Amino acid sequence: MRPLVISLLLLSLLVPIPRMYAQEACGDAPTPRVDVGATAYVTFTDGTPLNIRSAPGTSAERIDQLPEGSSFTVGDGPTCADGYYWWRIDYGDGKQGWVAEGDAEEYFIAPGTPMGSDGAIDLDGFKDAADNGLCPDVSSRFSEGDFVELVPGVTFTYSNYSGGIDEIGSNEWFHFFHGPICVSGAILWEAEGAYYGVIPEFLNGVYLLEPFEFVPAEPVALGITADAPVITEPVLPVPTVIPDERLVASEFAGLWTFTGAPDPLLIEMPDTYSGDFPSLPVNLDEVRFVADAGLSDAQLRALAQNGFVVVPGDASYFDDAYFEGWDHAEGKADFITTDAVLDTLYQLYENTLKYLEMDQLYGQVSGIVASSLVSARQQWEAVAGTMLEEPARRAVIYYAVAALALEQGASDYTGSYPPLTSIGEALASLDSDTRAESEAVYAMIAAEEGSGKVPILTDYTEDFSQYKPRSYYPSTEALSSYFRAMMWLGRITFRTKDRIDTQTGLLTVRALAQSGAYDRWATLDETLAWLVGPVDDLSPDDALPLMRSIYGDDLPLGAMADDTLTDQVIAGLLALPGPKINSIELPVGIKEDELDAFSRGIRVFGQRFTFDGYVMQNLIYPAVGERQKSRALPMVEDVAAVLGSDLAFVVTDAAGATDFLHYTENLDELRQEVNTITAEAWQETLYGAWLSALQPLLVRDDALYPPLMQTDAWKYKDINTFAGSYTQLKHATLLYAEQPYGGLGGGGWLPPVTSYSVVEPNPLVFARIAIAAHSLVSGLEARGYFENAQLLSAVRFSATDIESLAAVLADLAVRELRGEPFTSEEYYNLQEHFAQRLSAIRMILQEAIVDPPERMALIADIASNPSAKQILYTAVGNVDTLWVVTNSPYGLQLTRGFVYSSYQFTGDIQSRLTDDDWRARVEAGDLPPRPSWSSTYLVP
Repeated sequence: MRPLVISLLLLSLLVPIPRMYAQEACGDAPTPRVDVGATAYVTFTDGTPLNIRSAPGTSAERIDQLPEGSSFTVGDGPTCADGYYWWRIDYGDGKQGWVAEGDAEEYFIAPGTPMGSDGAIDLDGFKDAADNGLCPDVSSRFSEGDFVELVPGVTFTYSNYSGGIDEIGSNEWFHFFHGPICVSGAILWEAEGAYYGVIPEFLNGVYLLEPFEFVPAEPVALGITADAPVITEPVLPVPTVIPDERLVASEFAGLWTFTGAPDPLLIEMPDTYSGDFPSLPVNLDEVRFVADAGLSDAQLRALAQNGFVVVPGDASYFDDAYFEGWDHAEGKADFITTDAVLDTLYQLYENTLKYLEMDQLYGQVSGIVASSLVSARQQWEAVAGTMLEEPARRAVIYYAVAALALEQGASDYTGSYPPLTSIGEALASLDSDTRAESEAVYAMIAAEEGSGKVPILTDYTEDFSQYKPRSYYPSTEALSSYFRAMMWLGRITFRTKDRIDTQTGLLTVRALAQSGAYDRWATLDETLAWLVGPVDDLSPDDALPLMRSIYGDDLPLGAMADDTLTDQVIAGLLALPGPKINSIELPVGIKEDELDAFSRGIRVFGQRFTFDGYVMQNLIYPAVGERQKSRALPMVEDVAAVLGSDLAFVVTDAAGATDFLHYTENLDELRQEVNTITAEAWQETLYGAWLSALQPLLVRDDALYPPLMQTDAWKYKDINTFAGSYTQLKHATLLYAEQPYGGLGGGGWLPPVTSYSVVEPNPLVFARIAIAAHSLVSGLEARGYFENAQLLSAVRFSATDIESLAAVLADLAVRELRGEPFTSEEYYNLQEHFAQRLSAIRMILQEAIVDPPERMALIADIASNPSAKQILYTAVGNVDTLWVVTNSPYGLQLTRGFVYSSYQFTGDIQSRLTDDDWRARVEAGDLPPRPSWSSTYLVP
């Protein structure tokens, strides 16, 4: 690359060549360098001004003094006196006098002009310039690649691109990448860093540069006093969770694809903590940069007490937050949080689902529905006039409703998956009456509100507010129509409690089996089982083998009309495991032992079982409470408590959960169940792998972690991190994960390191993020989803970056626990590249999204209670700022990181909030209160 032409206000390199003097040597005086008529200036002295005398010699009268940098003209000389060469100078307004040129150790004056005078260096020819040999007796003290700075007291001024003047002093580095050469007595280098261009190392007998050694500002005494941190060990009436902390990968993980990153499966936790986080409370007078954070006295007291504090922030994304306002060049370092890296896992996971749906799943589901609709219509025609005619007609309407939903987005779908039969062709084959009946049902879906009876089922009430596209689905018409269709296919249940409903369900399964699309259905079902979880209800995969064993392999319609055989099928369905999560509206006063009989049935694309949904179902009515005192909705803290957080149980207890019948007993059993879940079991689904990554936030051995992580404040902060990431998990899977329903019983070269960043010392979280990211790509590859799928290329690329980043952070975090130092390269990468990598991951994953959101704020409704007309929301808003006191080679320092802001509140079931609704509230500051426990670490 051609060097720039930069006008420097540095010094003139066109200095005259000193003449050779024939006189005798003058004691130890250095060889004269200036000449009569030349311009010169005062260079370095012992800190006092240069004396001007009335005549040559130290005994002559001192008539004036010139400070360092002063210019003058040489009028006569040199004259040797008292071991010095003396020159008569003219120094302005007709003033004259004599000055000594230098002694045995240094020159006092130099030819040329001082820093700050005009001069120009043309860099165009710099690399081709030859050393002209005019640097006698001096040589460079540096090599290419060295980092240097100006010696103390020297400033460097240059003209910038705007025509102004910029100034550089010490504590700012230059990197030598070409040189040195000597031109007219000056040793020159081409440098970059604080300035890009040519800079002199040696000029006029003076070395101007020295090796770079950064020194940050000293701490400021603030006089803040603080109490000791609060550390409690609550005694609970439930068992302790002892998680399986082994690191394993799913069956698809295979070999790690990234290079240069440590294998996260090999992370080994230490036996005890040996790191250097400070003891508590902290004396802030010994901590650098605290005065620069702009914290209030209350925030400072919390910082001193706990070693950290969180303050409300306004950043829209984690990468934006890390980019702004905390200058590494001043020595200020970052605290790399689990929150920021968990956010990348969310982006990867949700955009994988989105791109799969946009590119392939919409087409796959459309083909299945269209083919099954044609098959169902043929089936209906075949049983006209028999007892199966009505259930067969209902099966047609069932598929037609899904087809009508998909038809709305057909023109918007540009993906690569070819349907066997088009939606338009399938709908065109319907008679007008059936089409009208189907459109009447679809109108209830399109209204997106209220509960209503589904006419093709017996006494079946559906919550049509669930069909309002939420999460990322409103972004395109294809995704919105896919959402409505899959919600219908996933929620509508052909219950075994009613014979005609059961027959309708069996004929629906038969139509799918006879359509030629069953293999595609099975492929999609298996993919969703891996991405989210297995179907929680009876599915075609359960019903079809049973039907074939009883009716015959070809499923003859005559056999299906036989009540005796159908009773055998029903008995077989009742013998299979029932749903663990109820998502059907419950009648008033239903009891827990009646729930299975009421809700058991067949769903074509049943919603997915997730462990957290199962937890919530078992901690609300009818599992908890009584008709007169029922627990209508769960809390996010229920899930945190079951996964191991004792303080989360304290929160649910304080909220009154333990006042409800069976709450404590059920939570006891759920914790025991958690203790049986192996590391391999968590990895069976990507959803489970994400939950597994969150568990070390909630339960861990305090002896392995630094003092601040043992405080109640940090543990509550970790519950907030759990809640924020959990919100993103529920947002990503809002369509697929079964939502628990309760009922009321009535309701290159490396620049120098200037800052020493720290990684949150929770290595298991980072390691499991790496494992989940890698498993996602391996699973997609094993299933062939990358073939001819342009949108998913961003997923492959970003997943590799996430797994590499998280694996490195896991390794650094465990080394922090052991007290092992980082290398300069590792510090540099944290200093310079962490924010860039977060930003690159987000930008790549959003590249196929039209108008990506301007802020990360999002909302998910995670539980519903139609009887009480309420839903439970969990949400994240702007990014909050985390301040943490850590150690460094400079001593104690204040580091800055970022965490989720999490919210939890109830709302009206008839008006489910979308992301746009929530983001408008965040923008306007119209926010619900934070959880009460957030006051332990969050100080406004």
